[in-house]
Amino acid sequence: MAKNYFLIVDTETTQDQKVADFGAVVCDKKGNVVASCGVLVKDIFDNPNHPLFFDSSAPSSALWSKKGADLRYARYTEMLNNGSRMLASVGAINRWLARIKSQYNPILTAYNLSFDKDKCNKTDIDLALFDRRFCLWYASYTICPYRKIS
Repeated sequence: MAKNYFLIVDTETTQDQKVADFGAVVCDKKGNVVASCGVLVKDIFDNPNHPLFFDSSAPSSALWSKKGADLRYARYTEMLNNGSRMLASVGAINRWLARIKSQYNPILTAYNLSFDKDKCNKTDIDLALFDRRFCLWYASYTICPYRKIS
């Protein structure tokens, strides 16, 4: 019997709905991580025409305020400087995804898969390689549906 693997994707996006930070892990059913990728997307993250998401109407103390975006940029810059993150082109991300598809043929998932797929598509990150997929949020809701307590 073939072993099932999962490709779990998470993205951080810009105001114009592009992926600035791409993260993914490949793991088995027991949660053993066999591959991972965490990169800032070159020509998106480092382009001032694609600012990180923030809500201009949010109070300055709010996480999604302009001040919060400035703090996120500072943290990302620190990650770049200390080597815990690197800039990678969309082509490099797609080559990594193709290698993962070939090596593990994982089932694609994300907390909100339709959101991440849409943003990846707008950035030309090719998640369409993976024909088996499911949304973690939808799966959890199906297993444990929310019921209003009166």
